[in-house]
Amino acid sequence: MFKILYVEIRAALFNVLIRNITEHKKKNIHKIFLEKIELKSKGNKERITKKGQEL
Repeated sequence: MFKILYVEIRAALFNVLIRNITEHKKKNIHKIFLEKIELKSKGNKERITKKGQEL
């Protein structure tokens, strides 16, 4: 009896955790995408300035 209860509670918590993660990801996908673009543009700017300094 106790073992079955434990498994069910664990499964329920796991489902809630997965739901929270997926909702969180949906909200943050746009933010993450923008951050990646910003990082790429920063990297390109740094590369351009390094090339400029070398020249």
